[in-house]
Amino acid sequence: MTQVQAAQNQHYVPKFLLRNFLVDPKKEQVHVFSKSSGRGFTTSIKNIMAERRFHEFSIDENYLASFEESVCRVEDMLLPAYRSVVENRRFDGTPDQKAHLAMLMAFQFLRTRSQRDQFAHLERQLADRLNQRGVSIEDIEGYEPLTDDVLREQHIRFMRDAAGEFAQIIGAKDFLLIKAPKGRQFYLSDNPVTIHNNQPQDGLRSNMGLSCEGIEIYMPLTSDLQLCAWCPSILENIKARNVESNRQLATIILSPAMVNVANPTLLQEQLAQLRKYRANFENTLSRAAEGVPLSASNENMDFLNALQIGQAREHLICQKADFDLAKRFVAENPNFTGGRISIS
Repeated sequence: MTQVQAAQNQHYVPKFLLRNFLVDPKKEQVHVFSKSSGRGFTTSIKNIMAERRFHEFSIDENYLASFEESVCRVEDMLLPAYRSVVENRRFDGTPDQKAHLAMLMAFQFLRTRSQRDQFAHLERQLADRLNQRGVSIEDIEGYEPLTDDVLREQHIRFMRDAAGEFAQIIGAKDFLLIKAPKGRQFYLSDNPVTIHNNQPQDGLRSNMGLSCEGIEIYMPLTSDLQLCAWCPSILENIKARNVESNRQLATIILSPAMVNVANPTLLQEQLAQLRKYRANFENTLSRAAEGVPLSASNENMDFLNALQIGQAREHLICQKADFDLAKRFVAENPNFTGGRISIS
């Protein structure tokens, strides 16, 4: 950290990412949707997903500590890997590229306002539990009120200390790319690294930790390209299902009963369905192995954009200002605040 007078408006979603969602490249403007108001507007990227002195905190009345220079150095280090994937539309799978993309996702996961909110949320939870026991949090020895400066300092130190560990966890996943179909675009939120898990929760333990089996991690790279980091169990499951579908297909084709089948139409439907599953499995596996993008269906797009909506703190960006899905989500979930889910 440095004790300098740094830039006042500091981004927690980098401008190099925002520039791939521009509606007006000359003015560097983007279309934005506000979850709280349910309305859209257009603004410069200098005004969005940034806050005044976001990476700074006061040491005393004479000194200001800034993490902004360190953030810029990290961005500069990660930018070549990001640009390589965006320009070539391919994940080449080299250790260096994967390490830098893992750090990009980890650092972006940690640096948002939503992540900072977690510190205040945890303190409120602790205070509530203590109050239930008749104890005030202020009475705890060594307690320091969570002022804005203390909150900034806690978040910055956590970001600095945890980024490497989180990058290692993400780097152990399988990386894939997904491209948007013609006419559709990915949303980018103020909390752009989203997480999802189809695996059932194990008792009281959350299944949303980055190390949990089945975890899926997503980050839009451009308006039509998204980076995914999947738990290795997901592709292993797809491989197993592909083997099983091939076995079932061979069994039906080679079955002596096929000659005298009572319902040939039903049989043909079963064969067509199995061939479809097999084609989908093999397409996913081959594209993952080659590092080229999978093509998202409209259903996939709704799912991935819904993750951005649900886990956004406040703002969403869409290059074509197609916010119908966001408006429906807000209308159907009026009390849903969103933001970062607690990570265990």
